[in-house]
Amino acid sequence: MKLYIDRAICDHTLPVCERCLGRLLRFPLGEDRPCITAIEDDDDPDLKLVLKTDGREVTLVLDDEAREMAALEGFSSFLSWEPAFYRKK
Repeated sequence: MKLYIDRAICDHTLPVCERCLGRLLRFPLGEDRPCITAIEDDDDPDLKLVLKTDGREVTLVLDDEAREMAALEGFSSFLSWEPAFYRKK
């Protein structure tokens, strides 16, 4: 599955965003969030998260273990930069 998320659509702070994403990572088809811009079923067991934040776009490929880690720790631990606490308008 491939999820497209644009963090600029929502005004949540980073910690709230990461908690929301944690629920989404556990139940990708059971959550409806305004930041989700598209969902594609690609028949791959790994979850591909295409995340737009801070004027950047990154694709994270998460197997079951990485998905659980991201759900618990947040997506920011997978980025090569520290995302902004507040979203930029």
